[in-house]
Amino acid sequence: WDQLLPNLVGATLFFPLFIIEGIEFINFKLSIQDNFHYENIILSPLCNYKSFLQNIFVENKNTVFLLHGSSKYENLEKHQEIITFGALLGYHNFCFLEGSHNYKTMISNKLMENETVMITPLFFLLGKHIQTDLIDNFLKSQKNEKWLVNSCLLDRPEIIATISKIGSFKLQ
Repeated sequence: WDQLLPNLVGATLFFPLFIIEGIEFINFKLSIQDNFHYENIILSPLCNYKSFLQNIFVENKNTVFLLHGSSKYENLEKHQEIITFGALLGYHNFCFLEGSHNYKTMISNKLMENETVMITPLFFLLGKHIQTDLIDNFLKSQKNEKWLVNSCLLDRPEIIATISKIGSFKLQ
């Protein structure tokens, strides 16, 4: 990132891969605005694109969708586009790694009901949060081991195709 920015010599279209307009997106946008004297275009977070939202909800209706969340703001407010869209399609199980509506409570309750819990992380990659925080430190310590963690977003070809279409459409 630091090596790319100085090499840009004109107006640029930025398509940042952020799911919501959280603090990271806001800081990214401010960084672009502060460091360039060009009229740049910064595309919206992915939750603003209906085609993206349609593709993330392809699991069982009882799937638990795990979002990052934050302790800095109210999760339901910042993630409302995703939650509302999911609810319209019949999905109602949303929880967050950080902040309110914590994942440990929801997943523990589902496991106590003796059902297999399918968890779909709305994260781009299987990183520390999913592998260490969710799987190693939490799920593997549960008495009921009836759980399945689905693929992250960039491991799903339909998500990559959708993101590519959004980016190429905006370039036209």
